[in-house]
Amino acid sequence: MNQSLFRRLVFIFLVITVTLTVTASIGLSRFFARYFLEQKQKELLAQASRINTLADDYQSGRLSNTEFKKYIELISYTSNARVYVVNVRSETMAALESRIPSGLIERDLLREIEQVLRGETVRSQRFVSTLDMPVVFVGTPLRIEHKVTGVILMLAPLTAVKDSLAAVNRVLWYSSLFIVAVAVIVIFAVSRRITRPIADMSRAAARIANGDYSQEVAVPGRDEVAQLARSFNIMQRKLREMENMRQELIASISHELRTPLSSIRGFVQAVKDGVAKPEEQPRYLSLVLDETTRLAGLVSDLLELARIQAGDVQLADDEFDLTALIAEVGETFSLPATEKSIVLVAKADPAPLWVNADRDRIKQVLLNLLSNALRYTPRGGTVSIEARRSPGAAMISVADTGPGVPPEELARIFDKFHRLDKSRDSATGGTGLGLAIAKQLVGLHGGSIFATNRYDGPGLTVSFSIPDDNGFSKKQDQAVKTR
Repeated sequence: MNQSLFRRLVFIFLVITVTLTVTASIGLSRFFARYFLEQKQKELLAQASRINTLADDYQSGRLSNTEFKKYIELISYTSNARVYVVNVRSETMAALESRIPSGLIERDLLREIEQVLRGETVRSQRFVSTLDMPVVFVGTPLRIEHKVTGVILMLAPLTAVKDSLAAVNRVLWYSSLFIVAVAVIVIFAVSRRITRPIADMSRAAARIANGDYSQEVAVPGRDEVAQLARSFNIMQRKLREMENMRQELIASISHELRTPLSSIRGFVQAVKDGVAKPEEQPRYLSLVLDETTRLAGLVSDLLELARIQAGDVQLADDEFDLTALIAEVGETFSLPATEKSIVLVAKADPAPLWVNADRDRIKQVLLNLLSNALRYTPRGGTVSIEARRSPGAAMISVADTGPGVPPEELARIFDKFHRLDKSRDSATGGTGLGLAIAKQLVGLHGGSIFATNRYDGPGLTVSFSIPDDNGFSKKQDQAVKTR
């Protein structure tokens, strides 16, 4: 495909170059043809005017017949032209030949002579049969004392003009060949420069299709091809990251499924084989129930995340009081918090904080964040949730007093199945998908979510925003006015 593109580029550029060069050469050749012809005619006209002055001197007696003919001979020689000065009675006053060739005036130039005798100046390029050659012809009236008394005819062989034009044409065509030769070299170089990175990208794309994400395309410059190469490299890195994430996801899912399934299998096998004593069997069954519940939660979270990422979730446009929702979610976790001696604190303005969003999805985000915070907060710790209005959005923060997260891991805690090796591992429960689902749901609302370590001690703070594209809701506006 690249070779075909290379050949097409070379062919198109060559056709354009040759066409423009040939057209320019033909145009210049025609221009110089007209130019040389006009210059020759102007030269002959200037000599004819000079001859008219000499004829006036001859008629007035200031020049003898011999002197007049010598001047005519000199003009004829310098102009490379035949000169005939004829009076109105068709008598030759001066010419190089002893007489005008028969038929020249009577047949070949009769019409032109008639125009000249009417006082017109005639110029033309034509074939004269009497002389058997093409000529540049100029005819002007012979004026003596402001009266037309004859004609001045000058005929120069067209070969002189053609010789000059031929010399110019040779220069033009040699120049054209040189230009085309140079253009061929430039065209090959430019076409190769254009197609080489495309070929490299094609080969890299083929390697990516085969699962090799290690190759990048290096194209210097800032043109469109270089920008395409940079975009290709960005795509390649994104695909490599996605492939790594896919492999990690598969490994994580396999691990998450293998552990509870192994536990369930061991407990059931113990009961079946009679290894478990009768008084231990209820505890074993309780453990099996816990593991199956955990498996069901994992599958449910995976399906939920897949639906969100596939765009199958439609957001409702609810107008609700965020403060009331936070109180509701806090009530849900009051018992688990009490069991762990964790203080659950809600920090919000007593006045309603109205927002426009999908209430159930925002509640799901809050449940995931609070569940995560309670899971990693030690006994006797504190979990707080705060809501506030900021310009153009509502901000919600959930803070715990757990071990916190290393700074280099903060950006990854919203990845699927991401766990820290030490404090935040599978022993604390959960599926490892809660924060990932929260990030996707916040993103669907057009908001952002981020995590920071607490500055006033150990612990993690997760904050997210709910944009208010339309400004305050109507109820929020009314609440502000009643204050």
